[in-house]
Amino acid sequence: EEDTFKILVASDLHLGYEAKDALRENDSINTFKEILEIAVKHEVDFILLGGDMFHENKPPRWVEHETLKLLRQHCLGDKPVRFEMLSDQSENFGFCAFPNVNYEDANLNVSYPVFTVHGNHDDPTGSENLSVVDVLATSGLVNYFGKVTNMTDVRLSPLLLRKGRTLLALYGLGWIRDERLHRLFRDGKVKMLRPREQTEDWFNLMVLHQNRAKHGATDYIPETFLDDFLDLVVWGHEHECRIEPEWNGRFHVTQPGSSVATSLCPGEAVPKHVGILEMHFDGKKRHKMTKVPLLTVRPFYIKDISLYDLTDTSSRRVITDLLKAELDFCAAQVEEFLEKCAYERSDDPRQPTEPLIRLRVEHGDDHETFSSNLLARMFQDRVANPRDIVLFTKRRTEHTSAGVDVDHFREIAHDDALATSRVEDLVREYFETVEESRRMIVLTDVGMQQAVNLFVEKDCTDAIAEAVKIQEVRATDRLAALGDELTEDKLEEALFRLKDQFAGRAEAEAAEIRRRIEAGVVSQRGRASSAAGNSSEDEIDEDMDDSREQTTARKTTRGRGAAAGRRGRGARGATPSTRARGRQKKGLNL
Repeated sequence: EEDTFKILVASDLHLGYEAKDALRENDSINTFKEILEIAVKHEVDFILLGGDMFHENKPPRWVEHETLKLLRQHCLGDKPVRFEMLSDQSENFGFCAFPNVNYEDANLNVSYPVFTVHGNHDDPTGSENLSVVDVLATSGLVNYFGKVTNMTDVRLSPLLLRKGRTLLALYGLGWIRDERLHRLFRDGKVKMLRPREQTEDWFNLMVLHQNRAKHGATDYIPETFLDDFLDLVVWGHEHECRIEPEWNGRFHVTQPGSSVATSLCPGEAVPKHVGILEMHFDGKKRHKMTKVPLLTVRPFYIKDISLYDLTDTSSRRVITDLLKAELDFCAAQVEEFLEKCAYERSDDPRQPTEPLIRLRVEHGDDHETFSSNLLARMFQDRVANPRDIVLFTKRRTEHTSAGVDVDHFREIAHDDALATSRVEDLVREYFETVEESRRMIVLTDVGMQQAVNLFVEKDCTDAIAEAVKIQEVRATDRLAALGDELTEDKLEEALFRLKDQFAGRAEAEAAEIRRRIEAGVVSQRGRASSAAGNSSEDEIDEDMDDSREQTTARKTTRGRGAAAGRRGRGARGATPSTRARGRQKKGLNL
């Protein structure tokens, strides 16, 4: 005991989640209280959180109040803290208003210190770069660490803690946008500092809050990016509970998961736990994780249903019979989950009785679907999410796409490149480096570069659409000139020959495209001015009346909806030529 660190490990509390839902508003708060009670019961040395303590950067006032109250009730007291801080605290907490651990503050009696990094939900923002976690740290109730202030050269200086013979180096890294952090790691701009004395005797523990699962080329952090000397990594942000440490061949990783379900997906349905981490040094570094189930979590059940497997649709003669059968089947599944929920209830009276239930119903284009409101009315007072019990999804069909390689473009258009390069140069680099199957055939690289330049530099909003139209017409004319020589099986070969011809005269091509775009825009503006000049006074008065009506309507519309509407109209206006292009020849990547 004298040499053993005992740490409660948790993550993604999302305090304040569903704060406006009368039934679910207290779910996150109740489970946070249970977590603090577990810490007190097990007499841990401190509590370690992996980010997203709050669901919002600016949570509702009552959520902040409840959090402060619970921290004061459970973390302050006369129990002595039996470990000491050896590192330079001004280095570890230099961004805080009070750059020292709270349990060494003479004005505070802290029994259970809380150490936390920020996540993507409660990350610092604004001109002052602050979040609600800063408020808790200033109040003296948590120790906030791992906040990076230099985004060009990240140096992680650990908190150095000692308890008896056991030495602990605690590294923290608050959330940074995954693509940016991925690039920093890749470029060698992240360095983890190590203690100079007894370097090999330190237990190296790291907590971070990033994507662990790969979603794209750079929007996650591979475990191979982290240093080999680490012993254990506490991985926040991922909500599936995988609290048992997993060995990856270099170090162990524990993923506490969230303490409240914030999305109705399979990962959230895994039983939720916190961990009691024990580590000590007896000539060799040893650690053990004991998982503790959370008993106040709202039950959540999820199931995938395929209407293809329900019955033989050819035997159904009336659509209403089909819909009734589907509705009855889904209702039976809900009843089954409700019975299971009643059987599996914990002994804690605080556990909510109404479960979350999600049925993911897969159907095809030939299947009718019933209104989810029917199920909502049936289970209104028995299920926590009656309005979205059912999620209808269509069966995916295998297809290949030769569109834009978004991941590749993100690698090219990173923050540093956007700050130092022209957009058209990024477009050129993309088409020079992307795989052949994703390169344009009818449109030319230099033509699109010129269009992008006019769009960005000259605010020529029609430049890209004009460039597409110009090159389409030109390619069509060239192909038509081939006459009977051109057959369908030779079309693609002919297009590639045209592409090579245009590439051989790149500078002239760029100048011609630019000249024709600018000429077209000037011509359009001239026609618009002429049309406006020929309008009668009555027409002008009508336009003014319409303008006033539109202005009034916009004032009564919520800003977000109005903006979306404007974007929608703009998108529709730009699509006619692309629709026509898509019908000419399938399989051609423009």
